[in-house]
Amino acid sequence: MNFINKQTGEQLSEQAIAELWKEGKITSLPYTFGDRNLLSQQIHFYMQLANGYKVMLDRSNQVRHFSKKKLLNPKTNQTQRARCLYDIARFDMIPHSMIGFFGNGKLPKELEDWKPTFGYKWYFEAIQEVKVSDIQGNLYWHFEADKFFNDYHDSLEAPSVKDIEMRIVDNDSLWISRGKNTDVFKFEELEDFWDKKSKVPNTLAHIMIDLSNDHEVSLKQNCETHKTFGKGTVDQSSKQISKLANAFDKLIETRDQTQTATKRWFKVAPHRDKAWTPRFKFKSSRSEEDRKLIADVLKKNQTANKLAEEMDKTVYESKWKSVEDKESLSFEVKSEKALGLEDWKNEKEMNFSD
Repeated sequence: MNFINKQTGEQLSEQAIAELWKEGKITSLPYTFGDRNLLSQQIHFYMQLANGYKVMLDRSNQVRHFSKKKLLNPKTNQTQRARCLYDIARFDMIPHSMIGFFGNGKLPKELEDWKPTFGYKWYFEAIQEVKVSDIQGNLYWHFEADKFFNDYHDSLEAPSVKDIEMRIVDNDSLWISRGKNTDVFKFEELEDFWDKKSKVPNTLAHIMIDLSNDHEVSLKQNCETHKTFGKGTVDQSSKQISKLANAFDKLIETRDQTQTATKRWFKVAPHRDKAWTPRFKFKSSRSEEDRKLIADVLKKNQTANKLAEEMDKTVYESKWKSVEDKESLSFEVKSEKALGLEDWKNEKEMNFSD
């Protein structure tokens, strides 16, 4: 397993490794990428260590995401790009081997949709090169790195803002699509959306979550439903929207360069309470049905409790709708539905009175 006792020079047993790992005396896991059989044994053993599966997967994701970003960066040295591609191939091998050990069993959620960084065809070709040589002197990695770099930048014509699509994923990531190119960035990967000191998503990240949750898909001055945007003793909405637009400028190169950053990324409604609507395509985290329901409740100036009640009722009604769609509406179905609604109302009234 490549764990050697420094005092005796002897190989540590699996039991000794597991105990030292649990005690925190071993903190890193070595891999023998050049020997596929030994690598498989290592990964299988590490998966049985306390938290070993998560440590391996996190390390693999970290190396692959960092290496891909550096590989495609025009400022990266050509030789460094080759090393990045080499690391991507090697650390793709970890989750791929993990999937093999699950066999036909249910995969963890994070592995269900996993695929090699540059696809299976290239991956199976690349791991043959990993077996026979390392990065030094192997022209394969240099030629392939140049190819990936050139193909990516040839296809990356700067888009217009209106052609860019964004969405929030799991409240911790920003999904960006620019034509054929799609990226998903964890907030911690984006310096303008991450608080390095506290190690949590910062104000801009939470503003994007506000936008995702808004029923009109816009950011509004003095909006009660926003949790971050425009909040504070002094209204900061104009400064915040400017900061967010500048962060987009740093993240995405566009061909729209004739306006200020704010006007480039947002349309501003000139009301007493301003509202900023994205010029880019932004997919809300709420369904169209939910957004209509929220708008109706707000229009009627109803309470948050009433909103929750209406959403519960909508879910209840939709379940009966599916029954009615499947068969002709009979007297029995109508009768049970009416009874069900009556029971539901009675329960709500009892809960309210309690």
